[in-house]
Amino acid sequence: MKRSKKKSSAVLPVILSVGMCATSAGVAVIAVPESAYANSAVIRTNQKTGSANVSADEQLPPVRETLTRKEAEDLPGCESIIDNVNKEVVIRPKGGADEGVISYSLDNKKDDFTAIRHKLIFNDLGDHFPVRFDKRVYIYDSTEPSANDTLFYQMHAETINITPNLSIKFAQNLAAFFMQDFRPAANRLHYIKGVENWDTSHITSMEKMFNLASQLKGNLDLSKWDISAVDKLNLMFSGVGNEDGSFV
Repeated sequence: MKRSKKKSSAVLPVILSVGMCATSAGVAVIAVPESAYANSAVIRTNQKTGSANVSADEQLPPVRETLTRKEAEDLPGCESIIDNVNKEVVIRPKGGADEGVISYSLDNKKDDFTAIRHKLIFNDLGDHFPVRFDKRVYIYDSTEPSANDTLFYQMHAETINITPNLSIKFAQNLAAFFMQDFRPAANRLHYIKGVENWDTSHITSMEKMFNLASQLKGNLDLSKWDISAVDKLNLMFSGVGNEDGSFV
């Protein structure tokens, strides 16, 4: 992670243990082993024939260069569905659209946001399912409705797979984005994959971003993150990682 020369810190350390206290001088989180979760945004396997199917992502519209508030309001919202074949929750644009928006800042997207959260918490997949994003999903402005109702709070997923399908290009506030429950026994999230590739140069708040994610495992190189615009980093990694310090 990097700050601009206008800020006090320069280049942050490459990797820190998940269990270490995070400050503006360095952060690290978790990494999913490649064997643990296939990159579903690139290739998926036909369950009946066993043959590999190339993703249709290349047929999607290119990532937008700009997205005004009116355009974000006019784009479809997103939904979460259960993929019973692959035993996962898929977050995708509604109505078969190629693009969709997740936001709590837009009044016409709040109900969709709540419905996605509900499906992540209440489903028949148990406590070890992955979450992936399909088509083109944009996070717009902010997904922080309150301290305890953020997108992934109290969900039962074990893995969040961040692929290029999910864009934070038009997000500003990632506060509490991966925040978990204050009760360790209620936390299922072990792996987050792909956040090392995020362009964070426009993000203004990462406050409590991974707060209380006590079951996270492994480490993650966030040295490429540009935090020059970030004003809030407090409690970003408070309570992260297992108490025994074992991160696989």
